[in-house]
Amino acid sequence: MLSAKGLIHVLGAVVAVSFILRQALPTGNLPFLVAAIIGGIALLAFMMMRERIGIEVHLIILMLIVIYIMSLMRNDFVQGRVFLPIMLANLGLAIGVLKFPKIFRFLKWLFFGLFTYFVLCYLAGVSLDDVFSLSRNHISTLFIMIAAALLLVEYNLTGKVILLPAILAFIASVLARGSGGMIASSFLLLGLSFVWIFGERLYSRILLILLVSVVLMGVGFVTMLEVSEFVALLAEQLYGTEYSQDVRDRFDLERLLGGDRRYTIWAAYFHSLSPIDWFTGTRLNEEYAGVTNVHSSYLLLHARAGLLVLPVFLILIWVAYRLFVRSLAMFVVYVAILLRSASDTVIFGVAPFDWVLLALILSTFATGSKSDVGYR
Repeated sequence: MLSAKGLIHVLGAVVAVSFILRQALPTGNLPFLVAAIIGGIALLAFMMMRERIGIEVHLIILMLIVIYIMSLMRNDFVQGRVFLPIMLANLGLAIGVLKFPKIFRFLKWLFFGLFTYFVLCYLAGVSLDDVFSLSRNHISTLFIMIAAALLLVEYNLTGKVILLPAILAFIASVLARGSGGMIASSFLLLGLSFVWIFGERLYSRILLILLVSVVLMGVGFVTMLEVSEFVALLAEQLYGTEYSQDVRDRFDLERLLGGDRRYTIWAAYFHSLSPIDWFTGTRLNEEYAGVTNVHSSYLLLHARAGLLVLPVFLILIWVAYRLFVRSLAMFVVYVAILLRSASDTVIFGVAPFDWVLLALILSTFATGSKSDVGYR
């Protein structure tokens, strides 16, 4: 018979795998979502009864409930009903990852297996939209978020930075040909490489700020263009000129600076807001430039929460500061997630990886040394 701790371990493993398979499988993934929600909520309830849980967890739950009620009322109790169950399940898994990180080391085998499968599909000429969740945008999200979870777990256990997950996430993002994924994974790999070389001393933080500034000034963009050209040439050899031209089009300077369809969607979103919508949010099934997907986690959060996005954004900024002071490596991981979330709906209740972000947020309430980012 399983002990209480053993039950937590099993639940945590099942929920983590279910969430990941929910994102990875192109079809037939609903049972995994149901399993993740039920198991995650059970995990949350079980740990709140048996483990020492800080006030911050209760405040997060309260905020989620308020946002949930606001969104339901704005959507006539039709749209967004699964938001709270998904977020509570994610919160349960986030606490489990921080309290019992050792058991989640097995995720590296799932990560390597998914990466191998993706590369084989790529080499076989399978459409990228048919590999994971019927969208190429999910490819970079999948690998960046699992890599972030592995990095958090390993850092919590050993205090060491490992580069392999970041390298593989970058390769997958490059092959997926998505600019948002390449930018986030580039930052993840460059930032962690920097920490791996220079460590987490004070001067490392200053140098990292300078590095980020240089990247924002154009070095990162130039690097991205060069890498995309390499992928285009590789694609031309494998699949022909039409495929390689698609790669070049996705990294065209004019498109990235102003011609991307996302900019049209975002402009349509802001243009559609009435004065009351700014405060209360808007309906989740509204169309913007012909689509209901706003392609930004932050706009989706505003649609759900209205003016409550302001305290959420303040919390995200505060967490960034805390991680920057406490753990430079985890700061890099955290910012990479926020970057990836800017151009697609990655977090805030629509994709099964909020637990990674929540784990990083809760880790800022840790006690002990700087290398101890576990939740105690």
